[in-house]
Amino acid sequence: MVRDDSSMRTLSERTEAGMNENLRPVEKVDDAAKTSDFLGFEYQLHDNIGHLLRTANQFAVAEFNKSLANIVGIEDITTTQFATLTTIARFPGISFSELSAFTSIDMPTLNAMITRLINRGLVTVEVNPGDKRSRRINLTEDGKQLASTLLENGIRIGEFISRNLTAAETRRLIKLLKKFSQFG
Repeated sequence: MVRDDSSMRTLSERTEAGMNENLRPVEKVDDAAKTSDFLGFEYQLHDNIGHLLRTANQFAVAEFNKSLANIVGIEDITTTQFATLTTIARFPGISFSELSAFTSIDMPTLNAMITRLINRGLVTVEVNPGDKRSRRINLTEDGKQLASTLLENGIRIGEFISRNLTAAETRRLIKLLKKFSQFG
């Protein structure tokens, strides 16, 4: 078996190798952009945590969409809808503020998404009998069936997304991301 040499190169090397040959990094940058005492190395885009988190998120969303289509046969559920539907399934009658806090979805986005899910016949919203200012969200029968399918396949989807990592690396990454996001 012939091993692809490109997999052994760093992200920066692979990216630079794919660039136009006339596009080259400058040799010297301003002192302000030079070596950070905190990091101990010169700034590189592909070593920047913000950039890496953004590209990792793009990869995870693309892999989520592929896995949802391949494993479950569903192509029209977003990652935030997945989180919302499965959370409502776990906590029937959840309020908007509770759902927003639990899923880390801001209220304007959540309100718009719930409206779309209502229009698709997946959720209902009712006034909370104990507090008329609050509304409770529940799944319809179609919503329950879909959420059940999503929950049954959630682990498989996670395994598909993290298939390039070992089980130990996946656990470590989850632990670090929880710490970074202040969930753990």
